[in-house]
Amino acid sequence: MPIATRYVLPVAFVLFLGLNFAFLTYTRPSALNSVITLNQQLPDSILNVHLSSDNVAEVAPIVFALVMFGASSATEGLLALKSALMHVSRPTEFHIICSQDAVPIIQEKLDLFSRPAYHVDVRFYPLSDDLIKARTTRAGVDTVYSAGLGGLVKVFIHELLYDVGKVIFYDTDMLFLVDPALLWREFDQMHDRQMIAFPTLGAESGSGEICTCVMLLNLKAMRTANFMPSTLFLASHTPSVSPPAWRATGIDPLKPQFGDQGLYWAVWKHRPEFFMHLGLSWDMTHCRYSYGLSLADGNDSMSEAEQIDHQFDTRTAPERFNQLFPGIVHFNCQPDFPVVWTEPKNAQRPRWGPFVTIAMQYKWVWLNRGLGDAHVVSQTVVRQEGEWWWDQISTSRTTPGAGRLSKRHATHPHHSH
Repeated sequence: MPIATRYVLPVAFVLFLGLNFAFLTYTRPSALNSVITLNQQLPDSILNVHLSSDNVAEVAPIVFALVMFGASSATEGLLALKSALMHVSRPTEFHIICSQDAVPIIQEKLDLFSRPAYHVDVRFYPLSDDLIKARTTRAGVDTVYSAGLGGLVKVFIHELLYDVGKVIFYDTDMLFLVDPALLWREFDQMHDRQMIAFPTLGAESGSGEICTCVMLLNLKAMRTANFMPSTLFLASHTPSVSPPAWRATGIDPLKPQFGDQGLYWAVWKHRPEFFMHLGLSWDMTHCRYSYGLSLADGNDSMSEAEQIDHQFDTRTAPERFNQLFPGIVHFNCQPDFPVVWTEPKNAQRPRWGPFVTIAMQYKWVWLNRGLGDAHVVSQTVVRQEGEWWWDQISTSRTTPGAGRLSKRHATHPHHSH
């Protein structure tokens, strides 16, 4: 390029910008001001949302509840817990209802990471069989289902977590494949009186065609409705919604089919206004071959119409959108394995095998991916006798707290309660 041209072009460009500035100044001053002040008008929360460490503490947590009774259940549940932490984009709070022997199994893994991207708060509620049996007796319920008393606890989560407003409950044989925040926002679709959302196959579903393995639980609404009865409730208390439902549907509360699921089903069938359908995407169940969804089904250019055409066995599920996606994969219907991840076929099947392998082999220490402003805290809830369940404290003349916290484990400076 000639020397004269090399210098003329930059000078011409500067003159062009100057003329445009002068034109805006004298003909469109409002346009110029809007450009200059745009940055000033944007709130700091927008400008610095990815830079401010304070945002970690300001965002409300996603709250989960899990039930793990026995060492095998705890071992299985570790992968379910890890999968949520792998994908979550907000602080989390995990309420783990468990047997005493489950606590050290879970704690051992929590101790492996100390610098999460978002705060992780884990609370253990160790329950003895006697404590559970006393509450089920007051409710007039029992179970002969394989999940035992531990499984029956699922109808009393609202009573045990009586200082918690709402939770995502999910079973130990499930894996999140997406950000749990997508499931948490489904609470926005529920009205205040709706207590529960779970997947169904439509209005005619039997007790085996709903799934209490993943639920959105409005615990506050469940307490208001006295979801489960108790001999402690006075005549002045709001009558429980469950006994009339058991009678209307012919359910034997001492031998409900599928344990807790049979009890939930009866209320859903009798009082549907208290329930919301949760999309089948949140229960890609092995029992129904994930409704036709599979990693091995075609390539990544599949159209929405093609995906819908490949889906099957959804019956009359009232889906908001016809096309499903794998939000949670559910490895149920495999009773021969106390820890479902030890079934080698789950990691080998082309349907979801790669996801199982990733979840199993993803290192807990890789959850150290934060900036140092978030921590992992685990605590064991200790309550006095007579203060464990909502039916006890709601009929007591005293108003005790939610119980003290002990055995606090933290990866930042130690605190005690």
